[in-house]
Amino acid sequence: MAAGYETTSTALAYATYELARHPEVLQKLQAEIDQLPLDNDDRSDEKIKECPDYDVVAQMPYMDMFVSEVLRMYPIGNMAIQRCASEDTIVQGIKVEKGTLVHADIYSIHYDRELWGPEDPYVFFPERHETKRHPMAYLPFGAGPRQLWPIYNWTIFNGSLNEPYKNPGAPTHVISGSAGCFSKHNPFLNQTQLYSAFRSDDYGYSRMKIINSTHLYMEQVSDDQGGKIIDSFTLIREKHEPYSYHKHKGIKIDYKSIGYHH
Repeated sequence: MAAGYETTSTALAYATYELARHPEVLQKLQAEIDQLPLDNDDRSDEKIKECPDYDVVAQMPYMDMFVSEVLRMYPIGNMAIQRCASEDTIVQGIKVEKGTLVHADIYSIHYDRELWGPEDPYVFFPERHETKRHPMAYLPFGAGPRQLWPIYNWTIFNGSLNEPYKNPGAPTHVISGSAGCFSKHNPFLNQTQLYSAFRSDDYGYSRMKIINSTHLYMEQVSDDQGGKIIDSFTLIREKHEPYSYHKHKGIKIDYKSIGYHH
């Protein structure tokens, strides 16, 4: 479940966050989706039109770059990339004893300016993946025969042929914290965006609910607090609803706790 569900929902959350911050990227993605031949092909299976399969995704190079950039900046499986030393050894003057767990520092690799320049690696820029990089510069799923499988299913979801979720004029909320305690709160970024969303960094996992054709609901669950929902956000197509209680299925969203001001 952790590999097949949590990785997908977390990647979708980060993808949503970056789309909220970069509406120009969303426009490029939508333009690429619109040019797919399925829209005007009466022979295409209706299910394929509704949710593209891998063959369709393979025709979307910008989507591939977008996914790669999300996973470069937010590598989902980085903690699983480890090996146990089978014998004593020395690596660049550092002694590694037998039985030591060695973790790859994926973040340092993915944000290395020499590997990912000349553009700032701290800036979300999908086009950087047009340039051929060092074979070990991109490790969201590790490397070698034991590497994790890539996430294609969230790409297919993100590349739905339906119109995107839009919310013109809505702000982007940014909240970060540790163990359920907020350490920084930037209430509103005064920018006109296409989504209303915020990112939450915490110990635990994220969970996504597709409520209906217009509403997506994401929540952050803390392992440290017995499964308590510590953060949440809702994506609402075409409109923004700053209510304390969500109208659909009785889901409670306390906007006051995340510093929401209408």
